[in-house]
Amino acid sequence: MAEHFQIQGLEDVQAKLQALGNQKEIKKFVRKASRQAMNIVRDAARNNANLLMILFHLKKFTKISLCHQVKPRTKTVLKCG
Repeated sequence: MAEHFQIQGLEDVQAKLQALGNQKEIKKFVRKASRQAMNIVRDAARNNANLLMILFHLKKFTKISLCHQVKPRTKTVLKCG
């Protein structure tokens, strides 16, 4: 399930970071950039989780409503859900 990415322009970024020379500054910038990237991934995961929950509940409620519509028409007891 691993995906491979090709990052363009990484050499330029590494050269600029090396030009700074200060390890504290480099760590600060990398930490900030990685935090921003992780926030994007976190927000996308939250949106996908919400969508999955909505679809799950929609399917569940549709199944329940279909069972309730069928019960009065037949004399047998249906087990739904």
